[in-house]
Amino acid sequence: FNGAPPLLYVGVDVAKLQPTREQRFLVARELLALWSGNTLVRGFDARGLASLLTAIGRSVDRAFPLLGEPSDLESLTKRVGGALSRKSRAALAEPVAALAANARSLDLAAYLQAAPLSEARAGLLLSGAFDAAVRILAKEAAKPLASETAKLAATIESDPRLADLVGYALSDDHFQARQALRLAIDAL
Repeated sequence: FNGAPPLLYVGVDVAKLQPTREQRFLVARELLALWSGNTLVRGFDARGLASLLTAIGRSVDRAFPLLGEPSDLESLTKRVGGALSRKSRAALAEPVAALAANARSLDLAAYLQAAPLSEARAGLLLSGAFDAAVRILAKEAAKPLASETAKLAATIESDPRLADLVGYALSDDHFQARQALRLAIDAL
């Protein structure tokens, strides 16, 4: 981010289209995505992310190992290399070396699956709006929420983000994090 803090622009439509509790969840979720860099890899599959990371790595260090089986690597490496300034290459040297050292244990598919789970957890943690979080995630997954307990449980179990969010909401980790952030009722 070149030393500048990330910026999240919230348009008027968010306020018009979403109730306050949903707004809090959405904003908190996006803030974590921005802070962690997850917004940069949205839309990638594991192979595409491996190609991009390999191209970045090879732009900094020609000996950088292949991550997966990237396609059209030479062209992508040239484009990435052309976009990086000397200062950027220098700043990337240490992270690229660390990535190269851990390339064998890297599981990009697991990372891409975990990123939205972490974002939803952060949204819940900061908003404190479990009901809003469940409604938003169910809507995004195109899964209607039934009023019957058995059908609701089946819907939650059928979606990994919903299942993870419910498990996290009930965990000690969630309550401890809210206390550490002074968001819990008894944390004041």
